[in-house]
Amino acid sequence: MTEGYVLFTPKLQPGADPKTSGKGASAYIQSDGRYTLTTYEDGDGAIIGEHVVRIERLAPEDDESVENREYNRDRNLCGSRLLDVTVEDKDNVIDLDPGSG
Repeated sequence: MTEGYVLFTPKLQPGADPKTSGKGASAYIQSDGRYTLTTYEDGDGAIIGEHVVRIERLAPEDDESVENREYNRDRNLCGSRLLDVTVEDKDNVIDLDPGSG
């Protein structure tokens, strides 16, 4: 993918409080397919652990650049995919295949 949005949501562990289970991370997908996640500060990545990943694609008629827009739930999306991934306590490179999951 060369545009869109990716959201990493930590999986709720048994007995965990959903209000304090961890903050999600997000990023815009760049024209080269890369993304850099942000949780608390720009580019700081995702919290360690298992995540459900949502990949959002823009609708074909939306010709605005993803990089130049603020994210909001009202934007025109043409679908999303859910994947399961694990973020480890190291530098992670997680290739996402929107065709799976």
